[in-house]
This record gives sequence, structure tokens and C-alpha cells, in this order.
Amino acid sequence: MKATHGRAPVYAEKTAKDLMEADMPVAALMLDQRFALTGYNRGYAEILSRYNLGAPEAGRGVFYFDCVPACTERLKPMLARTLDHGRPMAMSNVALEADLGDTKVTTLWNSYHAPVVDGTGRVSGVLVFIHDVTPRAEAEARVHELEAEVAELKSALRTVMALKAEDKALLETRLAANVTHLVRHPLEDLKATGLSSRQRSLLGAAEAGLNEFASPFSETLVTSGWNLTPRETRIAHLIKSGKSTKEIADLLCISAGSVNTHRHHLRKKLGLTHRDISLRAFLQTCSR
Repeated sequence: MKATHGRAPVYAEKTAKDLMEADMPVAALMLDQRFALTGYNRGYAEILSRYNLGAPEAGRGVFYFDCVPACTERLKPMLARTLDHGRPMAMSNVALEADLGDTKVTTLWNSYHAPVVDGTGRVSGVLVFIHDVTPRAEAEARVHELEAEVAELKSALRTVMALKAEDKALLETRLAANVTHLVRHPLEDLKATGLSSRQRSLLGAAEAGLNEFASPFSETLVTSGWNLTPRETRIAHLIKSGKSTKEIADLLCISAGSVNTHRHHLRKKLGLTHRDISLRAFLQTCSR
């Protein structure tokens, strides 16, 4: 759980109450100094429904922490700090347990707490904006799972290549069918979810790897005797597809310097150290 202080305006009571009625794309609720719930908007009501929590009646002195799971109690010191110091606070990736009836799941939240002041300037409560980032985290985890599945399929393909020719064709047919059933369909389903630009890039890389893994180019890399590492093989695919050093670094979560080091090793292993040809141009000839 990460918490940071920041500079931001406080909210007048009327403004905070007006926000509860506004059609905002973020969930919001307002608490008084005793943490009694004084108001919440439609976005927060949707969160209560999503996690099977009853909808308390605001403005009736209902203690907020009596309406939410017990694990939420640990957020009280953060809210108290906003009330005591009159300063806003932001928290990201706060992990909380949610009870969905038969199962308990871990949810992730971003929140922002701002002080509310009365007509005399005295802090009278706190305005809380919250965003459920659980779906985004789950989607990103699924992207990584699919990448791992693609890597396993590549490993299986290398085994296939070592088998006798008469068995190879049959196994490759089965492998292609399994790829479609186990990986391609989930990838298509994942496309329909709300992904961030980072997640779309990872998904695109997974699809590109899937399209390439049974190609002549992949077979050339595996059987050429160049002894490329798995990371070098993946970077070779990305270079061949036209990805820049920065794009490769972003996709693999490594530095641009590391990518350049891998480029140097690839040129050396492929015998291009003293040849006047770009690495991408050479790799493109390998798939012809």
C-alpha cells in the first residue's frame, strides 16, 4: 500500500454535497469527523452492489466501518490523518479482501482523500474518491499467463522438431488445434475487455509470438546452431517485426541499454559483427 501527500484544494461542505449528486465516472463518498457516512454517489452504490454489500442510508449517523468488510478498518489511520492535518492524501494499489458469498477474493483500489471544511474553515469531514482497479490487474495478469502459455507451446514445438518426420506432421496438426482452442480463443475474449495501452501492447506481443512460433523463421532460429537464448529469440522476433529499441524495452520491461546489449550478442552469434547489413534485414532473409 503506497501513500503520498500532495497539494490540492480542500472542499467546502456544499461543494462536496453537490459532488455526491453529480454524474461522475468515479465512486465518491463523504464522512464526517466521526467517520459517519454523510453521503455517497451512484458510483459508490454500484461498488456496494458489486461486492454484495448492503446500501446504508447516508445522513443517519451510520458508522462507515460498520458497513464495509473488517479489513477496511486499517484505512482509518489514513482518513484520520486527512482530518487531523487538513491535507489530502492519495493511496494506490490498496489490497482488500472481498467476500463474494462462496469465495473470497483480493481486490485492488486507488483512493484519494480530501478534507471538507465548514463555513468557518474548520475541517468537518473527508471526501473520498475511490477506483476499483481489480479488473485491470486481473486483465494484466491474464496477459502474462497467456504469454507463459505461448512460451510453453514454443518449447513443445522444439520437441516436435526433434521427432521423426512421419510423427512430426501429426503432432503439429494437434498442436495447432490446441493453440486455437487454448490460446487464440482466450486472446480474442481478452481483446473485448477494457485494456490499458500497456496491456494492449503486451497482448499484441503475445499474438505476434503465437503467429510466429510455427513459422519457418522460428524453425530457422531453433535449428540453425546459433544457440540463441529464449530472450534473444524473442528479441529477434520483435526486431524482425519492426519494433524499435524503445518499444522492445517497454514490452519486455527492460532498459534500452539491455536491448542494445542483446542486439550486440545477436549480431555476434549470427556472424554479422563485421558485415554491413542491418540486423532486421538479415533476420527477414531467414524466413524466406
